[in-house]
Amino acid sequence: MKYRKQVLSLYRRALRLSRTWAEPSERSYIANEARTLVRSNRNIQSLDVIAEKVQEFEARLTTGVHYQIPYPRPTNVVPGATGKDPEVITPVYLNSYQQVQNMNRKTAREKPEYDG
Repeated sequence: MKYRKQVLSLYRRALRLSRTWAEPSERSYIANEARTLVRSNRNIQSLDVIAEKVQEFEARLTTGVHYQIPYPRPTNVVPGATGKDPEVITPVYLNSYQQVQNMNRKTAREKPEYDG
């Protein structure tokens, strides 16, 4: 309950942003992305994980507004340049993007193919 107000405030902010965004196709992306992430994370109990998700949500909103791009900004990590795996050094706002991509892949596999 500690983060409830903050999460709802960010969610409302994302939905308002989706209504005022210039490009119509990106409007629906913003609303759907916010809705999907909030719904998929609503059963998280750990305060540490919730704090990370809130920070991530805020980072994605702020970055999107600043760069006028609703999609996560790609990062350029040269393999081997840092001595770390590129998966380890991804920015915080890409975690949720990867989560949604994995959910979409899982749903695509579960849907039966139409044989016509």
